[in-house]
Amino acid sequence: MQMNNTAILVNIFINDEVKYELFKNTISSVYNSFNEAHIKIRGNYKEECIKLCKKIFSRQLYLYQNLDEKDWVNSTLSIIKEINSKNIFLFFEDHKLVANQSSFDQVLSEFNYLNLD
Repeated sequence: MQMNNTAILVNIFINDEVKYELFKNTISSVYNSFNEAHIKIRGNYKEECIKLCKKIFSRQLYLYQNLDEKDWVNSTLSIIKEINSKNIFLFFEDHKLVANQSSFDQVLSEFNYLNLD
């Protein structure tokens, strides 16, 4: 699997079983594509999500559970200041990987290579 100079930024609200299952499936599919993971989870399933992230992210994992629960924008801006990677992939609770892993990695590689925003 090709490593990209891309960080994943997760600042989401997981409050029901459906979103939790979607999060588990998707994050488990894409985690290996990132060299940094910056994560803030809110909602009833935050502890389960954090436990999963601690289990699957073997690279640099940064948790931001101490940040404000109500101000998504300020929390996200605080997280961004801590990211060292060239690119940031914003992960949202309704994201689902519909392509295969190598296609996803290719898109991330192209963003890095072409210096895209």
